Amino acid sequence: METKVNCTLRKAHLTDLKSIRNINVASLPENYPDSLWKVLLTPKVQWVSIIDQLITPLEQWVAVINSGTRDEKIVGYVISVIKTDNIYVRETYIWSFAVLKEYRRMGIGKSLLQQLQRETIFPITLNVRKSNLEAFKFYCKMGFKYKKLLDPYYENPDEPGLIMAWDLQKPLSTTTKV
Repeated sequence: METKVNCTLRKAHLTDLKSIRNINVASLPENYPDSLWKVLLTPKVQWVSIIDQLITPLEQWVAVINSGTRDEKIVGYVISVIKTDNIYVRETYIWSFAVLKEYRRMGIGKSLLQQLQRETIFPITLNVRKSNLEAFKFYCKMGFKYKKLLDPYYENPDEPGLIMAWDLQKPLSTTTKV
């Protein structure tokens, strides 16, 4: 059973970098340098990946409690990009997504994914560690489907990754207010 918390979603800003990085380090083994976070938090900046995909960050979203007060706290985020190969848009890819452990099962992750769904017209994909059963079950509950095993994929520790995708024809789970 989900417990609800008074939470607001807003677009992320460069000033949120420290909070986003701290959530990332607390929640995931995949951590990135500040230089990459700065690029990801700057919409419309494009770069070409090592496999010749053009990467364009979208507007990024954070979940905030006590919004607009001195006690404002970012408790979750979703960072996504549009991947294209040559000319064609292939997908909206979730680069990183996390909610602080003490704020999970409160509808925050669901709200962040639903916000991303409203922002894109492209299929949404993500990768998840094969051992991260909690995340896998959450994504399945939200309507993502397993597509492919990537082995090897992750480092530290080395393990396979799962590609999951959301079908554009179906809404992500049911609308839930946080």
